[in-house]
Amino acid sequence: MLVYILSGVSLLATFLVTTLGAVIIGTFIWRKASGQQQGSLKTRFKVGLISGIFATLAYDLSRYLLVTLTPMTVWPFEAFMVFGQAFIGEEVRGPGVFLLGVIYHVINGLTFAIAYTFAFAHKGVWAGLAWALTLEVLMLTIYPGWLQIDQIGQFVGMSFFGHVFYGLVLGYTARKLIVRYKG
Repeated sequence: MLVYILSGVSLLATFLVTTLGAVIIGTFIWRKASGQQQGSLKTRFKVGLISGIFATLAYDLSRYLLVTLTPMTVWPFEAFMVFGQAFIGEEVRGPGVFLLGVIYHVINGLTFAIAYTFAFAHKGVWAGLAWALTLEVLMLTIYPGWLQIDQIGQFVGMSFFGHVFYGLVLGYTARKLIVRYKG
């Protein structure tokens, strides 16, 4: 997303190049790893994926509950249309574009969780929270200007709230699962 926002290079092209790079690097690491290391890599990937599912759900549910139970008027899911349009063109609208944005959002949540799990799986809740708040800071340096958010206070509050829940759930779930699987 950062490359798209800062350079204007298509998000689709950026996503494909990044994915290809990750596959190449992952394949290289996998081939160099011993059988035991491959087992650990598989475990961490699986734990990251599972933790990412729960953390992303917590992120979205917490934001939804916050805006529906408070007088906030900012809607947390407006960005999904913008994400979808970043893939196929700003002039395109519709449910398919929104769905593409949702898919991109979920992939982001999962890949950040997988990266966290490879680096910090054993660290627990505080590390998960620190990871999520780091993502929050990075997001807040880019998104408000890019999305031209007019209710910045509400956006920051909603976003911070969601990232706190993402991080807590990620840190807790990754630690519990990595200990269970002895990764």
